[in-house]
Amino acid sequence: MPTLMKIYKVDKSFCDYCLQVAKDTAKNSSCWQSSTVLWSEGIKNHIHGSCMVTQTPEILKEMILKELDGYLPKITKNGPIKRYATMFYVWQPYSGISKHSDYGYPFAATLYLNHTWDVDWGGNFLYYDGEIDWDRLKSDEEYMYNNENWKVVVPEIGTMVVNDNESLHLVTPIAPTCPEMRYTIQIWGMSEKGVPTV
Repeated sequence: MPTLMKIYKVDKSFCDYCLQVAKDTAKNSSCWQSSTVLWSEGIKNHIHGSCMVTQTPEILKEMILKELDGYLPKITKNGPIKRYATMFYVWQPYSGISKHSDYGYPFAATLYLNHTWDVDWGGNFLYYDGEIDWDRLKSDEEYMYNNENWKVVVPEIGTMVVNDNESLHLVTPIAPTCPEMRYTIQIWGMSEKGVPTV
């Protein structure tokens, strides 16, 4: 059975360029928001750190959409994609995100930018690779302890995950001793106008 979460390898040199822009933006821009304020309470369960969030420069957004054109869905079960949003996320120590499904977005994608990443540093992407019938679900235990369906992606430059099935996933907290911050580009496809809140 194919995985519900789509995982791609993209051009590492492009990711390297995006990483440099992210670092420059982090140093030179004051237009950053904190996940502590921005994100809904439900996706901050047991998370004690803050992720810095900002929109990518418009020119980079155009480059991202062109570079990733063959990987990003144009039509999903919710209809055609009418608008895209691209954002830098800079994950600081203790930051992460609780289990959620990106409900309401036709698709969400994460592009990893760090040159190296050790699984011990946290920030690992866990996803549930199975269907969950939310209407008939009696208890979280039905999926929580289903070890055959839980999968992990360790952040690696050039790896991109695309969620167009509202698959359950989370990011484990960044270790306080992690020697660097975790950089990603988040991409959302939207069927109507709106600004992503995660």
